[in-house]
Amino acid sequence: MKNILIFGAGSIGNHFANASISLNHNVYITDISPNVLTRMKKVVYPKRYGKWSDKIKLIEYKKLFNDLKSFSFDLIIIGTPPKTHYKLLIKIIEKLSFKKLMVEKPFSVYKEKNNYKLLNKISKDRFIFVGYNHSVGDSFIHFNNLLKKIKLNTINHISVNWKEGWTGILNAHFWLKDEFSSYLGRMNSGGGCLHEHSHGIHFLVCLEKIFKFELNDQYSSFVNIKKKNRKLFYDNFVNINWKLKKFSVNYSTDLISEPADKSLIIYTKVKKYELIINDKKKYDTIKILNHKTSNLSVKRFKKKRATDFMNEIKHMINIDNKKSYEKSFIKLENGLRVQKIINNILKNEKSI
Repeated sequence: MKNILIFGAGSIGNHFANASISLNHNVYITDISPNVLTRMKKVVYPKRYGKWSDKIKLIEYKKLFNDLKSFSFDLIIIGTPPKTHYKLLIKIIEKLSFKKLMVEKPFSVYKEKNNYKLLNKISKDRFIFVGYNHSVGDSFIHFNNLLKKIKLNTINHISVNWKEGWTGILNAHFWLKDEFSSYLGRMNSGGGCLHEHSHGIHFLVCLEKIFKFELNDQYSSFVNIKKKNRKLFYDNFVNINWKLKKFSVNYSTDLISEPADKSLIIYTKVKKYELIINDKKKYDTIKILNHKTSNLSVKRFKKKRATDFMNEIKHMINIDNKKSYEKSFIKLENGLRVQKIINNILKNEKSI
């Protein structure tokens, strides 16, 4: 049984609280807004999971850093809006005792000037993660084992899609009036499809590690911006194409598609390897098609929404040495790599 502290009682905080008590850990949760803590206890958590659990201990944010300064946590999770991540991370490091810490994706916001040298130094002494849970799930672990057998010079094309409209997102955040009611629809606060759907970019970063290639700064892009006014806007469709020496890479993401399309496809000279996330809202599915023989193999991984978060917590808890941390796809280095790719794309966008 581990002691887990969660910052943020919004949607992601509820997910992690539920996953943590399902794994029989001690759970503490705080939020800068007392009203959000109350909403979690009386509305959000009971609506999602049937009833409130007294195993979850609510802590006032104002008292937290004084009351818990002598308490040691096995894992701290930052589930607050992206714009607050960096400063809160530094504050936690300075004032609280912990073994491991996770920052929910995305790590930050494209305009934020984070001290990357300091962050890399911190990650050498602590186990710091960024919350891209799909890369530590059963399906991607299996998919990774398949990909290890592929030689880089046999790849023709890589395509990643992470496309999902607002219907599913707002259903999960049912207290919001529309997308502009929170940071989710505000690009300057870490919303929009490149930030919110950055799981897809993280998959590309994982592939960089697996196949030992690098996405360069030479790419073509299309970024469509949806605006409410001068301050409220977000990227609602983005397409990026990288042309590498031996193959091409395409990434497409949006806040339009219904139903959602979350997939990773690798085309080789002989086969098509496909990973579909939340297939029919019941599975993660892996398909392998042989172009020459037309043979198709399909493997499904049955799951619930809570499975993603439980797998992520188990993954982090089980990491107990530097060697296992360095092998983790959700280590800080990879999360920062995702953030730098987002920053670079939006930095060059003239329509913002």
